[in-house]
Parts: sequence; C-alpha cells; structure tokens
Amino acid sequence: MAAGYSGDADRWFVGVDIGRASIEGGIEMGPREPNVALRPVRSVQVGTHVRVKSMAEILATLDADGRVDGLPFMPEMLAFAGRIIEVDAVTHRTCDTVKTSGTSGTTRRLERSVHLRGARCDGSAHGGCQARCLLYWKLDWLEEMPNRQRHDSQPDIFPGPTVLAEATHGEGHTEQHPVYSCQATELLKASQFVSARNARMWWLDVRSGNASIRTAVASLAVLMFNKWQRFSKRLPTWLRIRGGRMWPSLHPTGERRAYPELGLQPGELVEVKSLSEIEATLDGNGAVRGLRFSGEMIPYCGTRARVLARVDRIIDEKTGRMLKLRDCIILEDVWCEGTFRALCRRKIYTYWREAWLRRIDSADPARYHSASNGGSA
Repeated sequence: MAAGYSGDADRWFVGVDIGRASIEGGIEMGPREPNVALRPVRSVQVGTHVRVKSMAEILATLDADGRVDGLPFMPEMLAFAGRIIEVDAVTHRTCDTVKTSGTSGTTRRLERSVHLRGARCDGSAHGGCQARCLLYWKLDWLEEMPNRQRHDSQPDIFPGPTVLAEATHGEGHTEQHPVYSCQATELLKASQFVSARNARMWWLDVRSGNASIRTAVASLAVLMFNKWQRFSKRLPTWLRIRGGRMWPSLHPTGERRAYPELGLQPGELVEVKSLSEIEATLDGNGAVRGLRFSGEMIPYCGTRARVLARVDRIIDEKTGRMLKLRDCIILEDVWCEGTFRALCRRKIYTYWREAWLRRIDSADPARYHSASNGGSA
C-alpha cells in the first residue's frame, strides 16, 4: 500500500507520486493515533465557512482505495487543503449522469457531502479533462471554523500519495488506452437511488439553504407536470395537455448544415441567441452535430456572458474514457441550475455551439450575465 504505518508504530508515512516524477522513501507526516478524533463537521448549512483539513488528516479518513463511503478523494482536491471555503450546497441528492441523461434522469442520495464554492476539479490528474466539475466533499474532510478563526492556513506543499494517483485509473486502464476513475464516474458507488418525489428531500433542500420555498415548489411543479405528461401518452389525445409535450419543450426547425466558425476565445463577450434563433439551428434530435440544446439552457437565451474556455476533451462518466470535442464553448457562471433535475446542485457547465452564440464588441451591463446576477462557483 502507498499509505500506512512504518515499522515504527507511532509514525505515519505516505509514499508520494507527482505524475511524471516521484519521490522515493515517502514523507513523514508525524505522529498519528489510530483512533484519533478528527473533529468532522457534524451538520452544515449553505453559507457556512469550513476549513479543508490537511492532507495527513484527510488520509486518515480514507480506506485502502482512497475513498470514504465509496466517494474518492482525488489528487486535484489537495490544492484546497488548509483553505477556508464557503459551503455552496449540501448534496442531499444529485443527478445521475452515469446511467441516465436529459431532464428525466434518476436522482441519487449522498450522505454527509457538500459542494464548496469555487472548488472545481482542474483535471490535472485525469488526463487534462476540461469538464471543471464541482467537487464533492465528505464532511470527514472538513472541520468547523468559528467566525473569529476564519483565515487560511498554508496548504500542503508536497505532492499527494500514490494511493490517490492509482485511484485515478479505471478498470481496463493502460498507458495506450487510458481509462479514468473520478468522482463523476464512481458516483453510483458512492450514492443510493432516491425518488425525486421523496418529500423529505425537498424539505432538506429548503432547510439547508439549497433552495427557497418558491424555487423548490416551482421545481417540484415541473417534475410532477412532466410525470403527468409521460403518463398521459397512454390516454386519449383529447386528455393530453399540449399534446403530451414536456416542459420546457423545444421546436427544432433547422436542418443539418455547416455554420460559420467564430473562433471564440476565453474572455470574449458573447450573447446567447434567442430561443427561436437557436431552434432554427437544431436538427430533429434537438442538436447541432450531436450536441443537444437542453431545457436548462433556455433561461440563458438573450443573456450575455464571457467565454470561459474552449473545451476539447472531457471524461465520459459512463466509460471513463476521454472524449474529444470540437466547437464546444463554456461560459463564465453559466451552468445547469438543476431546475428540471430535482434541484441537483452540481452546477455542471453547459456546452455551447458557436452557432448558438454571437460575438459582442462592447458590454451592455443591463443584459450582461455575471456572478452578480447568476451566482458563482
């Protein structure tokens, strides 16, 4: 094992791996008590400030596979060790992107986990994946921070242990054909199915600050309406609402054709086209060259944002293999809000074709979508 006791029973050693280079002999982390209390956070609310524990403290919570309750602690997370960060969401539940997709996917229950504001994966230990997923944090990896003690400590300056690096490899991994393992690919092992209609989950979202009562009611109403729409397809046509179409629904009117490249670059200001303009680009599957325009993207139509990055590779959660992308843009503070996913708070960046955007030469504050009016993470 890469992490464990040395022959001297009161010392704790960790073998380390820095990817392209390695340090032999391990790093002495200091005394460790087998049953030492690490003061995990007992309960948490949105807006609470917590400190990410040191690498030594976190390692003490992990099993032989570098996990807690099936959720892996990834090497990219070490960059946040010792930092004070605000809780962005309490992950009572999250959406399943492994087995399902779209707005009708199942929801999963995570115990004692949160998202921290701005704490996203940079993909450095996963082949340079550019998905920028919002990380999951077990409460075991955090500790409470009284208001009077809110200051960052120095982060760990040494690389992480081999056990974390090895955990980034999925089943069937080879150097020629890499297969990756991360929190997104392992989500099913770290969670349990929970019905989106479970009333307790909605109450927990409101109580913990994930959503206001109004937002929760609106999201639940969309869920129940779409449940009825699916059921109504078994009924006579005259009993169906809007012909049984889900809400929101798209009306693709386009055809397969090439669209001029804009060559957008990070930092440029763009405007998302109107829904009617975007529908005119969509094929019968609601997509442009295989990339679908989803319901969670509709609220951004007509708004402006800056280009965050061009995305050309992401890990496929279903297979663990790297997907190559082209003409794929992510925008600052523009992500899935979870409105149609039972208040999932993963804030997954939405992917945009350049055909859905137009370049703007000057900013118009009245229509500029930013962290001040769209949130931040």
